[in-house]
Amino acid sequence: MDLATIIESKDKIFEWLALIFLFAFGVMLFIWGIYCFVSFFRQIFKLSKPNNGKMFDCLSCGNYISNEAHHCPHCGHHYGKRYPTPLAILMLFLFGGMGIGLGVYIFISVLELYLVM
Repeated sequence: MDLATIIESKDKIFEWLALIFLFAFGVMLFIWGIYCFVSFFRQIFKLSKPNNGKMFDCLSCGNYISNEAHHCPHCGHHYGKRYPTPLAILMLFLFGGMGIGLGVYIFISVLELYLVM
């Protein structure tokens, strides 16, 4: 084997690895976009359904607290600030569209590069 053949075979291997990496990245973006759209519809459903003062058990002390509480009034366990629902719905819609769009674009680009090889 001469040096030119070895270098050419290495280049082909790197091209295939790059195509596999790009394809995996595109699939990951597409799946992330679908997940965002599913979450988008779940948030809309949750917004349309009345809360009716539902309660849940505190993770620290076990007392019942409101579903909208940021911390437990009994023990002080912090549940964090939640994003406002309309902002979360808008962000999920935008991120879902971007994820699916970029995923499809990368997938098409990988197919074009594969057909050129």
